[in-house]
Amino acid sequence: MLSEIIVPICICVILPCVIVFLVMQAAKHDIDRRSEVALKAIEKGLPIDPGFLSKGEKNTSVKKKIFSNLIVGIILLGLGAGFCLMRFVLEDDTMFIPAGILAFLGAAFVVIYFIGRRHFALEIKAEEEHITEK
Repeated sequence: MLSEIIVPICICVILPCVIVFLVMQAAKHDIDRRSEVALKAIEKGLPIDPGFLSKGEKNTSVKKKIFSNLIVGIILLGLGAGFCLMRFVLEDDTMFIPAGILAFLGAAFVVIYFIGRRHFALEIKAEEEHITEK
């Protein structure tokens, strides 16, 4: 009886808190490491890049960002289909709920991909021309 209460509390409360704590610690460690490198460079009189300390976004192209939506969409659609198949294997009607959620999320990401591809067509073309010029 006690395990019926403790397990959901651990999964729904403690596990997310631990995950958030670990992610924040990793970010803090990254900032500390960058600060330490910058301080050593300043002590030695070396010039440092102003963007070094800012975490900033990696130089990813618009095409890669849009294509990542397609990848996420296909993965979510696959997971939705997997849960739908699990419904038939396990004969459990509750599997349709996560299957539907994942399938609709996947479909939304695929739609976002097609809309983004059309909307950012000029930027993608400019990036491709810029890459071929180099």
